[in-house]
Amino acid sequence: MLRYLLRRMFGAPGRGRILPCREVTPLLSQFLDLELDPWMTKKLREHLEVCSACRKFLESLEKISQILRWDPSTPIPEGAAQEIMENLRVEYRRALKEMDEKTPE
Repeated sequence: MLRYLLRRMFGAPGRGRILPCREVTPLLSQFLDLELDPWMTKKLREHLEVCSACRKFLESLEKISQILRWDPSTPIPEGAAQEIMENLRVEYRRALKEMDEKTPE
């Protein structure tokens, strides 16, 4: 099963290849904002089906997006922005670590 997933993730372009994490993570914000074309959205969804690290990172971005939609008249607690950014950094490093662990050498 693992070989199948790795072959799909890192196989030749145009042959059913799933995008690698390093191509997916920079697109997740655009994905949330519905700014990707249909083909790229499909490829990104295929990746998210098999990659828990990128799904977790996407969940973190969704939480941040919800916070940013918060009513601007409501004051944000002091230090909240720094805490959010640090949590995002931690999730991103964790996603990269998981991605590196599953990448064949």
